[in-house]
Amino acid sequence: MHIYYGTSLYNRSIMKTWIKKLDFSKNEVAKFRLEVINFYKKHGLAATKDAYGVSRATIFRWKKKLEDSKGNITSLIPKSKAPKRRRKMEVSNGVIEFVRNIRKEHPRLGKEKIKPLLDEYCKEIGVKTVSVSTIGKIIKRYDMFYAKTGRCYHNPNGKWANKRRDYKSKVKKSPREKEPGYQDI
Repeated sequence: MHIYYGTSLYNRSIMKTWIKKLDFSKNEVAKFRLEVINFYKKHGLAATKDAYGVSRATIFRWKKKLEDSKGNITSLIPKSKAPKRRRKMEVSNGVIEFVRNIRKEHPRLGKEKIKPLLDEYCKEIGVKTVSVSTIGKIIKRYDMFYAKTGRCYHNPNGKWANKRRDYKSKVKKSPREKEPGYQDI
C-alpha cells in the first residue's frame, strides 16, 4: 500500500505509471530491447543484426510493440510465458474423503500403504484408481497431517544437554568367564 492510498492525493493511474517505469528500470531485457530499437533507427537493419545478433522479425516485432503502445517503454517488458490454463489434479470427492478417514483413524499410515486400500475402495464405487504420488498430493493439499502420538522431538540443547555422560561406566561387552586353571599374570 502507498502512504497516500485512500486520500485525495492518491491517483491510481499515475501510481501505476510510476510503478511500471520503475519496473522498466529494473528489467534488463526491456532495456536491451530498447537499445536494439534505438540502434536500428540510427544505423539500419544490417548493422543491428550484425551488432546484436537479433533477427529481422524480432526487431520489427519489438518496434511494433513500442509503436502500438504509443512509445510507452514499459511495453517492452517481457510478458509471462506461463500457460494460461494449467492442468489440475482431478480426483473424486469420495477418494478424498476415503483418504481423510483413513488418515484420521491411522495418522501414521503413509501413501504407499494407503494405495492398496484405496484401490479396493475405487473398485467398489467404480472410480478410476489413483497413483501413490496423487495420494501424497491429496494428503499435502488437504492438510491431512494429524497429531502424532508417542513420538517427540529430541532437542540436543535441552535441559539435560549440559550434563556430562559417564561413558566409561557403560558396559560395552559382557565379561567373559574365566576357564578353570587360568591364572592372571
